[in-house]
Amino acid sequence: MERKIQKWIDENRKLGCFVNKLSDIVDSPAVDFKVGDKVTYRNDYGRRFKDRTIIGICKEQEMFKYGHCIYLDDDSYWHPVHPDNLTLQK
Repeated sequence: MERKIQKWIDENRKLGCFVNKLSDIVDSPAVDFKVGDKVTYRNDYGRRFKDRTIIGICKEQEMFKYGHCIYLDDDSYWHPVHPDNLTLQK
C-alpha cells in the first residue's frame, strides 16, 4: 500500500472516523464487511473491479448520508463506495 494511503488511514483512525466492521454502524447488514476483506466492486455502470481490499469503513463523512461508507485500495481510495456495490470474494 502506498505511503500516502497508509498515512490517510492512520489519520482517520486517530480521529475516530473508522470502525472495523459494517455492523458497527449499520443494523443487520446483508453482508458484514470488515477491514481487510477482499471484494469485487461494481460501479454504477456495471463494470466490475476484482481483488480490491477494504481499507476503511467510516461512520462520519459527507457521503454516509447516501450509504457510501466503505473505502477500497484503489486510485480513488478517498472516495467511499456503497456496500450494495460490493461482493465478498471467497
